Amino acid sequence: MGGIDDAEGIAASHVSSWKYAYAGHLPAELLDKIDLGERASRWRAIIGAFDASGSYVVVALVDQVVIGHASVRTSNVAEYDTRRYFELSSIYLSPEFIGRGIGASLLGAAISALPEDAVGMTLWVLRDNARARRFYERHGFAPEGRADVAQLLGVSLPEVLYVRHFY
Repeated sequence: MGGIDDAEGIAASHVSSWKYAYAGHLPAELLDKIDLGERASRWRAIIGAFDASGSYVVVALVDQVVIGHASVRTSNVAEYDTRRYFELSSIYLSPEFIGRGIGASLLGAAISALPEDAVGMTLWVLRDNARARRFYERHGFAPEGRADVAQLLGVSLPEVLYVRHFY
């Protein structure tokens, strides 16, 4: 599990992965303006707010350096808003490590850390992010049929809900 001491590393891998993952989805000038210090402060606040609600973050390390993370919280989707459904709220990996199975390991670690009575996981993914959607589908998630609009760096982008049931 990741902790406050991992905030800077999580932020660094988060920023590099956003610049890679959202190239073509978000304007380059917005991606270039992401402030690493602000991201680290945000991650310290997020991790500091974790409590008995079931929120947590797992990190992937190479030579004691954070190269990726997956964060989980109780699902906030109405039909799945129970203590038994959780949301994969983020999963990001530094681009140079993509394609080595580390993302799958992060996802597996995030799922393994769920309570024993967890029955499923939800996540939102950009509708037009085909690579991410293929990743989730390979790991048992399926589109649920619901769409929404995400606000990323002030840009509205369509997203879709994916669900993985564990039973």
